Amino acid sequence: MKPEKDILPVISDKQISVGSDQRNLFCPECGCINTHVEAPYLKVGESWHGNGEVAITPLWSECGSKWEVCIGFHKGDAPIFVRINESCKSK
Repeated sequence: MKPEKDILPVISDKQISVGSDQRNLFCPECGCINTHVEAPYLKVGESWHGNGEVAITPLWSECGSKWEVCIGFHKGDAPIFVRINESCKSK
């Protein structure tokens, strides 16, 4: 099982423009702001701290990191977390 990390450090603390409710995602390893999203998918029986489905959105940052934003489902809870597949720090 990949380590699950807190989602809050990857979400910008400021809105991206005045009047917008949008925020950016940053690399969870170095804070790189240039991040790209790949097609999300749903997995059943994925290994995570809960049991049940997990929606996975893969991302990659121009720094070299590859990571996932995950939303699980277990007994009415929907935890959100980050998993790092490849770290820019190991390059």
